[in-house]
Amino acid sequence: MTVDGYDIVVRHRISISQTFTVTAADVAKLPDLAPVGAGGVVQYYTNGFDTRTKGLDVVGSRVFFLGSYGQLSTQLAYNYNLTSVPTYDPTVINQTRITDIKHYAPNRRVNLNLGYRLGPFEAVVHENYYGTYRDEFDYPGQLFSAK
Repeated sequence: MTVDGYDIVVRHRISISQTFTVTAADVAKLPDLAPVGAGGVVQYYTNGFDTRTKGLDVVGSRVFFLGSYGQLSTQLAYNYNLTSVPTYDPTVINQTRITDIKHYAPNRRVNLNLGYRLGPFEAVVHENYYGTYRDEFDYPGQLFSAK
């Protein structure tokens, strides 16, 4: 059995900014915007926010020798993640994006693997569980159920 805990901080994470509508004044200040033109939109990559992910992985495995009845291999894995956005630039990301960063991947996951072997015969079963998640950008306000 193994147990791993982690606390990962990413400072100044790179992301694409929100869209900005170019004005005639913008083109006058920065001639490189001329191909976009007034009324066009631009985005850029920038260091706009920090993230912190805390998590726990627990994995247990065991092989059972069943004598003349074969061998059963088992593995059970559990993962828990919690991501936050402690600081951010609101001109780079908004609350919708923050919600997606925190909840797009399920916070909980469980995997069960069973393998049975008897001579040349082998059977394997995999079962996966994923907790609830959100996709606020594409489906605002909807919480997708665990699978």
